[in-house]
Amino acid sequence: MRITNTFGTPEETKQIFNAVDEKLASIYKLVNNSMTDEQKVLVIHDYLVSHAEYDLNYKNYTSYGVLMDGRGVCQSYALAYMYILNHLGIENPPWLNGSVQPWGILMDVPLAVPPILCYHKTRK
Repeated sequence: MRITNTFGTPEETKQIFNAVDEKLASIYKLVNNSMTDEQKVLVIHDYLVSHAEYDLNYKNYTSYGVLMDGRGVCQSYALAYMYILNHLGIENPPWLNGSVQPWGILMDVPLAVPPILCYHKTRK
């Protein structure tokens, strides 16, 4: 097996991982223990769909794309969403059902230019 480091030198890799950790820490601060799991899920959902756009060039397939580049395909949104919810101790929503096709998020992802944001129907 061969492992290739696409981030560059060990120092560059460390800098990238630190930047990702900082981004995730800022996202985790959006929720608190007084919130229900449903409220947390909705806050994270709204954050992702309002801070990233669908990658019409189909180049960003990892959670890094949505989190750090602000752009990703379905899989990128799903992986970022699942990673954050898992960190918060929230079981993946039933609509994911082990899939990386996050239809619940994608229905809200802005595809138009300028972006038109649509939020979930349960929002009050």
